[in-house]
Amino acid sequence: MIGNIKSPKPRKIFRLQLEIDKRKYSFLPSKKYCSNKYSLVPLRERDVESIRKWRNEQIDILRQNKPLTKDEQSKYYHQVIKKSFYEKKPKIILFSFLIKNACIGYGGFVHIDWNSKKAELSFILDTNRTKEPRIYKKEFSIFLKIILNIGFKQILFNKIFTETFDIRPPTIRILEECGFDCEGRLKSHVKIKNKYKDSLIHGLVKEEFIKKGDSINIPITSISKKNTTNKINKKIFRGNLIKKEDFIE
Repeated sequence: MIGNIKSPKPRKIFRLQLEIDKRKYSFLPSKKYCSNKYSLVPLRERDVESIRKWRNEQIDILRQNKPLTKDEQSKYYHQVIKKSFYEKKPKIILFSFLIKNACIGYGGFVHIDWNSKKAELSFILDTNRTKEPRIYKKEFSIFLKIILNIGFKQILFNKIFTETFDIRPPTIRILEECGFDCEGRLKSHVKIKNKYKDSLIHGLVKEEFIKKGDSINIPITSISKKNTTNKINKKIFRGNLIKKEDFIE
């Protein structure tokens, strides 16, 4: 014990390391993607209960017609998410969105069409953080820039698209500021609190992503299976120079 802080038990550290090592999508070269203090890692089991609560609290913005139970969430993780880590072409690719090592949201790719190389983008942030517009804009923008780099440069998608209910003007503005174009409006497409609302479809293709350059295309650090120490060398990450200040433990 140092002061009032107890040293963690070795067995607990081992279990944690084992979880980290296993959570890597087989088709991705890295298990962690970082930008300064923010990072994306394959969805962690320890985060699913927080995610369940956030989804239930924000059910009006999701394609979810009833609150999720703990049992449903646990089964989904073990039967769907874990399986996706080892599939060459999974139907979903989801990440925990972390600030340092604390989960503040999650998201990734769903409804993946591997033949057309396109996927729908999914994202949800901690409910309390969504209530602060400045924080929501900053963190959603950071998430987008990291996930777009993964999607276009690592997975090699040709197109990434979103569907947003027309009750979320801030989210729509952020998507457009980060390069997405509005491709269509589905009139009276969803019913929210007994009122019909439109749904907006936004899309971004790889060619446009490359053209937009530095406004979207940010340096991110990748941490592979072999790179598990605190040492990191400068190297080229799919055309982006990795900087030491972008690396976090």
